[in-house]
Amino acid sequence: MPEEVLEEAVAQSSEVVAPIVDSPEVAQDVSSDSVVSYEVPEAYKDKPWAADIKSQDDLWNKLDAVNKPFSEYSDEERSAYFERMRPETPEAYTFSQDIDPAEKDLVAKIFHENGLTVEQGNKVAQQYNKAMFDAVAEHYSPEGLEEQFKGIFGTQWESKSKDVLAFAKQGLSEDERKIFDGAPNQLLGLVVKQMAKIKEQYGISDKGTQLSGQGVSPAIDYDKQIADVYTELDKLVKAPYTTSQKQELVDKLTALNLAKHQSKQGK
Repeated sequence: MPEEVLEEAVAQSSEVVAPIVDSPEVAQDVSSDSVVSYEVPEAYKDKPWAADIKSQDDLWNKLDAVNKPFSEYSDEERSAYFERMRPETPEAYTFSQDIDPAEKDLVAKIFHENGLTVEQGNKVAQQYNKAMFDAVAEHYSPEGLEEQFKGIFGTQWESKSKDVLAFAKQGLSEDERKIFDGAPNQLLGLVVKQMAKIKEQYGISDKGTQLSGQGVSPAIDYDKQIADVYTELDKLVKAPYTTSQKQELVDKLTALNLAKHQSKQGK
């Protein structure tokens, strides 16, 4: 209820607040406990907020309540305010179709419990949708992925990243490829960097897997090779060792398992 409306009501009703006294004689006839009538102006008497205004004191109290800081509201006053402001149901708020339904229901419930109007809730939802879209775009944009590859491969990023990506996707099903391609830029860059390292270190080519210096070919017994590496790893951890020694064996296991998987897919 705007305070200017109340002030106008006060101004229009001031004429009936006190009796007119023109002379001392008349003043003597007005007792100290005389009842002064109060009437809400015609233009406002049917307003819902005017229903409980029976005196000028009521009107001033109502005006004072309008200017009361929200931080000073009692729990009951806050609940009443929220009840007036909020829509009937949380479904009244509008969200982007891209947002997860469960997330939408949760956010709408929070809006409703905190008394947001439909206009306020929709505005917040609009800004929230934009913020979420911008955050996602930052982690999945083609430009961001390009920057990741440039940081790994330098000026030859385009050809080298294409080669490593093809290598990484060998043997993956269509659904698995979609999951791989849908990874965030930072994670995809990390995977590509590690795969490129393995390809270079163990001489794995896209035309038939081969581990340089190991004499490993598609006809080799991969299970035996993997078991041998596990034996080496077991011996290593039982004696003093360096992180790089252990990582070398772990990388060898990764390459052998990948080679085994690719050889099966090629049969």
